[in-house]
Amino acid sequence: MLSEDVMSRASLVSSIAEDLRTEMLRLPGEFAFWAAQYAAVKRDHARLRLAAKETRGATYTAVRFSSTTVKITEAALEAALDCDKACMSAKAAECDAEADVAYLYNLLEALRIKRDALVQLASTERQEMRASIEQ
Repeated sequence: MLSEDVMSRASLVSSIAEDLRTEMLRLPGEFAFWAAQYAAVKRDHARLRLAAKETRGATYTAVRFSSTTVKITEAALEAALDCDKACMSAKAAECDAEADVAYLYNLLEALRIKRDALVQLASTERQEMRASIEQ
C-alpha cells in the first residue's frame, strides 16, 4: 500500500497534469480569438490613418488656397492645420486606434510567452513522470 505522502503527491501531479491539459487545449482558441481582434484593430488603425491623412490634405488645400491676395507661409499653414478641429479629431482617433493595436499586440505576446511556459511545464512533467516510473 502507498503511503499518504505518495498518494498526496500523485493526486497533486494528477491535478497539475489536468490543469496543464486544460490550458493546452484552451490556449489555441484564446490565441485565435485575440489574433482576430488584433487584425480587426490593425485594419481599423490603417483606415483611420488614411482618413486622418485625407482630412489633413483637404484642410491643407482649403487653407492654402483660401486667400488669393495673401501668401500663406508653411509655418502659418501648419499652425492652421494643428488648430483645425477636424484634423485634431482625426488624429485623436488614429492615436486611440494605435493604442488599441499596441495593447492587443502585447496581449498576443503574453499568450505566446504563456504557450512557451506551458510547453516547458509539460516537458518538465514528462521528465518527472519518466523518472518516477524508472525508480
